[in-house]
Amino acid sequence: MIICLQSRTRHHCAGFITTFTNVSSSRHRKRLRRLSPEELKEGCRLGLDSHADVHCLGRHARVIEVLEGETCSIQPFNDSYSLMTGVRIVNGCMAYDTLDGQTYILDINQALDFTSTMENSLLCTNQARAHGVIIEDVPGFLDNNSRHSIIFPDDGVEFPLLIHGPVSYLPVRYPTDDELNSCRRLELSYHDSSWDPMAFDQGLDYR
Repeated sequence: MIICLQSRTRHHCAGFITTFTNVSSSRHRKRLRRLSPEELKEGCRLGLDSHADVHCLGRHARVIEVLEGETCSIQPFNDSYSLMTGVRIVNGCMAYDTLDGQTYILDINQALDFTSTMENSLLCTNQARAHGVIIEDVPGFLDNNSRHSIIFPDDGVEFPLLIHGPVSYLPVRYPTDDELNSCRRLELSYHDSSWDPMAFDQGLDYR
């Protein structure tokens, strides 16, 4: 999937148009989830997608905040597919369990809300990099120097990536109330700053 965003204007990019309006922030009540106990335990994939220019949250993500009044229209990568309109912009989170039994909460802000229609989630690699997160998504068997990890240098934390077909991913799941209150949180994108991928065309530094 390729998504193009442009704040408060219409922008034509590779055959699709995205529209934003002004944003005001409000807390969003937890919605009823249609995940079975098995699905809650099994989780999903947070796939690294360099062709998505904004994070996309699927069914296993927990929406924490809706950016009220801000929606976008999305044309998928193939022009023959229908335009998707009114897609919400949200701040959400997912849980990640390490092999040694620790659980982290990954805050995925400024993301598109596909929690009712998409199974897995997508991580825009450059959106995370703009937040200071190091993404090394080349598998080790293709590059001996690659750590094939997501690295949070300011927090001293590194998560090894897995691979499904040619796509690197992190195994994640829907977080519980207790985990939200007690587990360490790590941000994969800014909470307070609006994400504008077109700023990359101008060489702007989000950091």
